[in-house]
Amino acid sequence: MLKFSLSCDLTTCPQYCTCDIKNENLTVDCSRNARKQSPVTVPICENVSLLINVSSNELTELVIRRYEQYTTVILDASNNQIRTISSELKNRVLLNELNIENNSLEKIPMDLKSSFENMQTVHLKNNSWKCDCELDWLVSLIKSSIIEKENKFTDIDMVTCSNPKELVNIKLKDFDSQCDSHDGKDKSALKPWQIVLIVFGILFYLSLASAIGFCIVLRRRIRITAN
Repeated sequence: MLKFSLSCDLTTCPQYCTCDIKNENLTVDCSRNARKQSPVTVPICENVSLLINVSSNELTELVIRRYEQYTTVILDASNNQIRTISSELKNRVLLNELNIENNSLEKIPMDLKSSFENMQTVHLKNNSWKCDCELDWLVSLIKSSIIEKENKFTDIDMVTCSNPKELVNIKLKDFDSQCDSHDGKDKSALKPWQIVLIVFGILFYLSLASAIGFCIVLRRRIRITAN
């Protein structure tokens, strides 16, 4: 379905999608057509916002394309089977809003942190979030958003851990990880120098125990000989 506007030519609308421009918003609707990827190109329009809808498809990986001619971009990728988000997102256009709810995401790469920090609205609920150190940066961002009352994350009480088993249904905003400065490193992990000290301590203890044992045995033998 193609419509024409004085602002831009919509004949370059992606195949099996509908494009419409209204109220200074270009909508590229590619939902519900069994797509496996987001559209590579969209019509080029000036002074409008871009809304791309790829919801209710068969996407397993979300790859953000280059829509650099737009300063305001909203991407709806909800209701798919997305398990990964491409790290290329960090070098792509700034997203103002991202909807990835109702997918199969366990984590989001930390190198997307700056992109998520710059988004105004993010929808995360109903995914398979694995609450561990790799997700700690996102948990920290959620908590900061709550403290600063930004309302960046919608339905935050419905964004919960799916694994590990002991954390199932724990809200991400309540997840207290044991990670070092949100860099994905476990605070409980021993540093090399700590491991060396522990090894030396164990060896010293074993040596001391052996020496004491030897002295006890030797003393008993001396007593037996004396008798």
